[in-house]
Amino acid sequence: MKKAGVIPVSIRAFAFAQLAAVPLAAQETSPPSEAPPVVVQQDWNRAVSTRLQRAGTEVVARGSESGISGQFTAKVGFLVAADGTITGVKIAGSSGNAAVDQLAVQIPTLASPMPPFTPDMTPDAKAVVAPLQLNFEAPQTEDTTQP
Repeated sequence: MKKAGVIPVSIRAFAFAQLAAVPLAAQETSPPSEAPPVVVQQDWNRAVSTRLQRAGTEVVARGSESGISGQFTAKVGFLVAADGTITGVKIAGSSGNAAVDQLAVQIPTLASPMPPFTPDMTPDAKAVVAPLQLNFEAPQTEDTTQP
């Protein structure tokens, strides 16, 4: 039996965003090699959110560089197997912008693999729906003209 989960993720270009469900002090701030161990499902949820944030930051930066600007929310759905493998990535709720949706579906794949399930999780694949708040900022151009 697949269990759906919702992992809220907010992503801003050039900076990590805060997770609504995780206080700032509890967010992972160390490099990936020093990530806290994933021991229980709550740790797994946090690790998935963190990986989605990191991948999303890269994708948003690319979108900003290509001229996308503004704030969008897209829901991305995918399945996670017990070993952390991701399959079936799709838009579960459009942002209203096809280019943003195309970028949003790249985020789970870039974030993969996810951590393997913890002992307190059932081995059944998990259906995850992640509402991604994507904030694109047009790159600043310097005025190179001299007075």
